[in-house]
Amino acid sequence: MRMHELRKLAKMTAELSEMELILSTLKEYHAAIEGVIEDIPDTISDVSDDINEVERSLEELRRSISEEREKTEQFISLIPDGRTQIYMRLHYLKGLSWEDVATVTDTKSAGVVRERVAQGLRYLRGTDNGEQVELSTTDMSEFAALSTALSRKEMTLAAVRKHISGSGYSDDVSNDDVLALEFEISELRCRRDGRLADVECFLETVDIPIVGLYMRLHFIKGLAWKEVSDITGAKSGNAARTRVLRYMKARGLDRQAEDSVAAQLKTKGR
Repeated sequence: MRMHELRKLAKMTAELSEMELILSTLKEYHAAIEGVIEDIPDTISDVSDDINEVERSLEELRRSISEEREKTEQFISLIPDGRTQIYMRLHYLKGLSWEDVATVTDTKSAGVVRERVAQGLRYLRGTDNGEQVELSTTDMSEFAALSTALSRKEMTLAAVRKHISGSGYSDDVSNDDVLALEFEISELRCRRDGRLADVECFLETVDIPIVGLYMRLHFIKGLAWKEVSDITGAKSGNAARTRVLRYMKARGLDRQAEDSVAAQLKTKGR
């Protein structure tokens, strides 16, 4: 099994969670309208059809995930270090975050866990059993944009829910707005989580710890470069951006001209 298949399982698992959430929302909506709008049977029928379609898709996805899990287990077993295997099984098969993996295994920090896994992945790449993940500055910026859009939608949903709970139904805001936002958030989260596996795998290959930290804080956590600077003690936000840019250029991953990339990263830091 190669690295792209490992990422595939993570994407499928994320998709499964999102589809289960959508199915639950559809069933709740169906239960709410059933018997209330009997004079509009087509609406209930449409929702029932949607539920059946999602359930069929879920069944197919679960079968595919089962097959991918077997391949992933075989892939992980190629790593000679037993502790690294445990880390990878907990993260890639059980879905635990790196922080949770560190807690469960009584490891010093999530950073130690990620570094151990990175070593294992580098070992596999050296034996032709792994495939290196390469993402450009554009890929990383697009991922950051998805994270920002998701965060804003979640903030909007929280505000709408607060409005409804405080004033009940109104002409401008209702539970229909909540349902629409939930679907948008589910779609955004699915798209982001699909790319998250790629980004995580790429960051595991970053061999300069401070650069990996800068990138994780900015692209994964969504912090501005100024915030990255404050947390890490860098001289300035520009120093962190410059270090990341130089690293990406050294790996040949800057698909844009240097000035364009710098401008894009600077925009993210505002």
